[in-house]
Amino acid sequence: MRFSSTKAQEIYERMRIGGKINYSVGLAGKRFMTDKAQDQPGPKWNYDGPGLREELKRQLASSVKDAGDPDWDEIAKWLFDLATLAK
Repeated sequence: MRFSSTKAQEIYERMRIGGKINYSVGLAGKRFMTDKAQDQPGPKWNYDGPGLREELKRQLASSVKDAGDPDWDEIAKWLFDLATLAK
């Protein structure tokens, strides 16, 4: 997988090496995605991007130094994309 920043790529590599990708996709889908009501316009899901970003930072920030919120947000978006495909 390629990301737009070196730090996002580093986060991905840490997740891959640590075997955390499947866990993180499940986390995104179960805790940070909810169904929208039928009468709400737009995509079928509500995404809690800031919540997932903070959880990822809590779990992985010690192994990836100096990554900024845009890097974590890129990873969160990628995880939401995968979780959406899995649902």
